[in-house]
Amino acid sequence: MTAQLGPNLLRPILQLGRERLPLLQDAQTAIEAGFPDFETLAWWGIFAPKGTPADIIASMATSVREILSEPAVAAQLRDTQQMTLLLAGAEEFASFFAKQVSIWGQVVRENNIRA
Repeated sequence: MTAQLGPNLLRPILQLGRERLPLLQDAQTAIEAGFPDFETLAWWGIFAPKGTPADIIASMATSVREILSEPAVAAQLRDTQQMTLLLAGAEEFASFFAKQVSIWGQVVRENNIRA
């Protein structure tokens, strides 16, 4: 990505993921820069209203997983968005989401951030 942007336009200096992205190999991670617990991710999830029957959730999850697992779709997301797909089930996502709410909720409270 750096080569495509040119030397005088934009130079990434830090990545926020745990590992370096393939197109940004020259930019160190925050962990490498001395912030051992700093990692943040861009993530997406699909939510359903409370009380949605488990079979509907399972069917929707299966359909989404099948679509995102198609080689052309996965390649497009990887190549254009530098995404690594982690296609977790509902329970794993619920756990991940709760952790994200806890982490970022603390940041919001400690910094008195308001909408």
